[in-house]
Amino acid sequence: MGEIIDSRTPLLEAEIETKRGAPVDKDSFKVIVDGITYEPSYDNETSTLSLQLEEELQERFHVVTFEAKNRAGKVTRETRIFYIED
Repeated sequence: MGEIIDSRTPLLEAEIETKRGAPVDKDSFKVIVDGITYEPSYDNETSTLSLQLEEELQERFHVVTFEAKNRAGKVTRETRIFYIED
């Protein structure tokens, strides 16, 4: 169940896709890991949202949600489960 990651401090990434040309609000980007909200980095050239976790995750199963709003205020979320195998 979920994706397998081999690091306790993973780099979490998601590609941001705009639908019908609706511009995104870059200030609204969030990455939520196990219920804790983080401010991610955003690469304009690749449209990639990323978060490098610095504290080691202790458990094996985790949930990450990537969240973004467009300028009209519509929120889009993508949630993934991942498993740490070390």
